[in-house]
Amino acid sequence: MYEELSYIDYDDDEFSPNWYNIECVKTISDLSRQIRTLLNYRAAIIYHRLRSNDISHENIPNIKFQEKKEKFEILALKYIKLLNKLKDYGDVEDGYQNLLKFRNKSNSSFLKDLLNLTNQLFTFIHYSSEDNELLRIPFLKVVVRIAQEACKTQMNLKEQQFEFFKELSENYKSLENEITISNPDFIQQKPNKQKMGEMIAS
Repeated sequence: MYEELSYIDYDDDEFSPNWYNIECVKTISDLSRQIRTLLNYRAAIIYHRLRSNDISHENIPNIKFQEKKEKFEILALKYIKLLNKLKDYGDVEDGYQNLLKFRNKSNSSFLKDLLNLTNQLFTFIHYSSEDNELLRIPFLKVVVRIAQEACKTQMNLKEQQFEFFKELSENYKSLENEITISNPDFIQQKPNKQKMGEMIAS
């Protein structure tokens, strides 16, 4: 295992006790938000399961939904492209380790971009979990699939939060399975909505 964000060189003199307190509060707040997001999605899936016989609302055109969906897809595709670049350094898991082990300016820039994009995805995923208009089953399944990959990125880049994001990833996997089991016919009717998830799996 490697030190959290070990690809960034810091000057120890720059950090005061107050800085550490601020970072601690920020970390706790971030992790708390991750848990709330997961619970929001779990509640949404239960809601859809109870309405399994009434899915007509999923097909109602909605400009807000389409705009938010497109913004997410842009972020997700950028993220997937960065993940694919990890294959230049081995498979995905080895790619993280090799980039952190053999640090140079190019590797550091790549990892910073990846971490920044991952944080943007998590921010979108959180706000989406609190917006009922975005909790549509096909889109929800893609979001949950992307969330699993984002968790894996955090696991590899943040050692101190490894166990947290490992368990979070497993919970999102469980949610994905619940969506598929609860809505098999509806999911099959909308295969194009799973395009990004399939790109990750390939």
